[in-house]
Amino acid sequence: MFLDLDLKNKSSIAVIDDTGSKITYGDLLRVSSEFYSYINKRTLIFILSENKMGSLAGYVACLSNAVVPLIISADTDADYIEVLTNTYKPEYIWLPSEYSDKLSFEKVFEKFDFTLLRTDLKGYPMNDKLSLLLSTSGSTGSPKFVRHTYKNVNESAKNVATFFNISQEDRAIAILPMQYTMGLSVVTSHLYAGATVLLSGANLTDKNFWDFLKDNKATSFTGVPFSFEILNRLRFFRMDLPHLKLITQGGGKLSKKLFQQLAEFSNKTGKKFIATYGQTEGTARMAFLPASKATDKIGSIGKAIPGGKLYIVDENGKKINEPDTEGELIYEGPNVTLGYALNGHDLIKDDENN
Repeated sequence: MFLDLDLKNKSSIAVIDDTGSKITYGDLLRVSSEFYSYINKRTLIFILSENKMGSLAGYVACLSNAVVPLIISADTDADYIEVLTNTYKPEYIWLPSEYSDKLSFEKVFEKFDFTLLRTDLKGYPMNDKLSLLLSTSGSTGSPKFVRHTYKNVNESAKNVATFFNISQEDRAIAILPMQYTMGLSVVTSHLYAGATVLLSGANLTDKNFWDFLKDNKATSFTGVPFSFEILNRLRFFRMDLPHLKLITQGGGKLSKKLFQQLAEFSNKTGKKFIATYGQTEGTARMAFLPASKATDKIGSIGKAIPGGKLYIVDENGKKINEPDTEGELIYEGPNVTLGYALNGHDLIKDDENN
C-alpha cells in the first residue's frame, strides 16, 4: 500500500493540525476508503490545498486508491483554476468547504471542512505509472506540471526517512505548503516512518505557530532560506527548544553566514543540521550534507541520497573525474520523475527521463 500505511500501528497518531484535529493511522486508512467510495475509479482530481487535515487526508486517499491528484494552493486565482480545469479536465475537485460555493459543481462528500465536488468533465487517458502532478519552480501561472510515479513518491519517502533517521517517535512540524515539493516530502517521509506530522498553515511570526510547535513537542523543522532569515530575526538561535532534534533545509542556497550559524547552533545545542538539495523533478530531495560535515563543508550540497547517483559531465556527455573542472551536474535515481505535462493529452506519456 502507499507508504506501507497499512503496516503502521493503527492507534498511533499520524497527523495533528493547528486547528486541533487529530487522526490515527487506523482512522487515516478508514477515511481513505470512505473518500474513495465516492469516486470508485482511477481518475484525475484537483486538490486545492491548505496545510490542514483535509488536504493531507485527501492526498493520502488519492495515492492509496490510484486516483491522481494535481495539487495547487487553495489561494490560487479563480481564473487560473478555470484555465487548469479546461486544460486537464478533472472529474473531481477536493477543496476547503468555504470555497466550495464559488464553483458550480455538485457536492458529493464532506470531511474535515473539505468538500468533494463532481465536475462531470470527461477526463483524459492516464499512464498507469502516473501518481501525482506538482508544479515546478518557475512555472507559477503556467499549466506545466511534473509527472510523478508511485515509485518516485515511495522511494523518496523511504530515502528521506533513512538519511534523516526518522523514527515512530518523531514529530515533524510541517509548515511548508503541501503543494510545494519540499512540504510534501516532509509529510510523506514521516508517514512512511510511522511518525507524527504536525501540520501548520500559520506564519512563522505568528505566536500560535510557536505555541503549536512547543505544545506538541516538535522534534524536527524543515525550512527554506527565507524561513531561516525570518527565524534569525526572531532570535531563533536564543530559543530554548529542548525537544527539537533535527533542523533541515532545502529550497535554495543559504547564505554562508546563516549556514554557519545553523551549523554552530546545532552543534552547541546537541541538534542535527542537515542541508539538502533537490528539485520537483527529483521528488524533492537529491542530495544531502551529513550533519557531521555541516561546519566543514559550508554551502556544499553534500552527496547523493541513498539509491541515487550524482556526477558531472562535459559538453560531450563524458564524465569528469578531475577536481575543479566545470561541467553539468547529472542526477540519476528512482525518484527521478517521468517528465512534464503541459496539457491533459500529456498524462498518457511514459518515462521521458529514463
